[in-house]
Amino acid sequence: MKADLNIQQEIREELNREAAMVGSDIKILINNGEVILEGVADSYAKKIETERAARRVDGVKKVINNIVLKMSAIRSDADIKKTVLKVITWNSCIDENKIKVNVNNGVVTLEGEVDHDYQKSKAVFLTEDIVGVVSVINKIQVNPSFESAGRKLSA
Repeated sequence: MKADLNIQQEIREELNREAAMVGSDIKILINNGEVILEGVADSYAKKIETERAARRVDGVKKVINNIVLKMSAIRSDADIKKTVLKVITWNSCIDENKIKVNVNNGVVTLEGEVDHDYQKSKAVFLTEDIVGVVSVINKIQVNPSFESAGRKLSA
């Protein structure tokens, strides 16, 4: 089993490799492989990517993300919703007609059905990177349609 100091150092190295992340401003607390991240991020995407980087390190059992968001620009919920819908529409792998977007105080809720798990993940990934988003709630269901299932069988 890796020592906490080794895990902490590997997390720091992982954060430093990612130029877009918060990196050096993050405090990393660790106890028996359980990590607590503290600090400030200027976007939800940076907060989430910092957590993902910590989870990639071998020996990490659990990550608690206490990074606080301090964004320089506040956007209206209507503006965030419009941007989320545009980004999903522009992405050819997701049928925008199957996704419903709600925004409340920067918290984006995605609902609907998609045929594949990668479409669900992609919708969340695209949404996380939008300025003004403070959190994403993913209620998208994966429900393969008969048509797409048939294509898999015949392929």
